[in-house]
Amino acid sequence: MNNQKRYSISFLVFVLVSGSARVWVDQSPTEEDYKEGDTATLLCQIHSDQEQIENCEFLWYIWNEIIPSRTISVENAHRYQDRATMEFNQTTASLTVKDLSVNDTDQLRCIAECFVDKELTRYLGKGTTLLIHDKNEKNEHPSKVPVLNAELDAGNSLNPWIGFLLLSLNITIFIIITVVCVSIIKKMRKK
Repeated sequence: MNNQKRYSISFLVFVLVSGSARVWVDQSPTEEDYKEGDTATLLCQIHSDQEQIENCEFLWYIWNEIIPSRTISVENAHRYQDRATMEFNQTTASLTVKDLSVNDTDQLRCIAECFVDKELTRYLGKGTTLLIHDKNEKNEHPSKVPVLNAELDAGNSLNPWIGFLLLSLNITIFIIITVVCVSIIKKMRKK
């Protein structure tokens, strides 16, 4: 009977710990205004609550939401040839595009392929929209209004809510399993 308590407690700890782990990709900036001739640097970083992340490979794509078959890797895009450079380390990648032109207005996304707890997994960044303006154009209505950005960036505050929901779910599961285990132990004592 003592072993059953120990196994029940071990199981509860396993459920609580494994249920709250997560892996995600941060890509920044999400949207950026540039003038022709500027240089843009985008970052992509993979994070984890608990898992071990190893041997990441990063890919950058010009994303086409409307026609996914037209999505193309930055490395294979002729228009970025000789202007795009990529740097990588274990969990971070950067893409720098020099001498931007109006034709570079695109959404760029990173994909991280990593071994997470020794299992190959692919994670997709949320994307960066490059808005390139003619250098002679006066940008009289800037796309970055602080109040609007605070409201638009509210979607990025979703991560704490997900953590809160996972914690609530774990506590609920813990309570249910505890009640079940206690009732089983009481039934066993009666026998």
